[in-house]
Amino acid sequence: MTSRGEVVGVLEDADLLAASARQSFTLRRSIGLAGDAAELQRIGARVTGGAADLFRNGTKASATSAILSVVIDSLVRRALELALAEAGGDFTGFAWMTLGSVARREAVPSSDVDSALSWRDDMSSASAQLRAIAVRTHEILDGCGLPSDRNGA
Repeated sequence: MTSRGEVVGVLEDADLLAASARQSFTLRRSIGLAGDAAELQRIGARVTGGAADLFRNGTKASATSAILSVVIDSLVRRALELALAEAGGDFTGFAWMTLGSVARREAVPSSDVDSALSWRDDMSSASAQLRAIAVRTHEILDGCGLPSDRNGA
């Protein structure tokens, strides 16, 4: 309203819902720009609370779960990039796979991060280094409030 009491616009619940969903895009951008593990962990600490806010603001559970999964996937990707940068060297010829609820786009705030690592046969001499990178990636994610699988996955 203006100072004279004139209506300037109307805000509907759908507008609030759309604003909440857009927050995930802003969060993913911040994740991608995180310069180090500590910064990523500060950003990551907001992720599960953001999912709860989406649900409280009227986003369907399935949509909230899908959005959370995409944001967690972004955190995993950036954590891996940071772990690779810390390790130095040229690590090509491997694949990081996200498994479980995140891969199915069914993550909930209490979800853990299930992962697998695969590499070409000619990379077997680097297997210890690749495993160390995986451990470091999950250390970073633990600091984000995203624990690794308790069953060793």
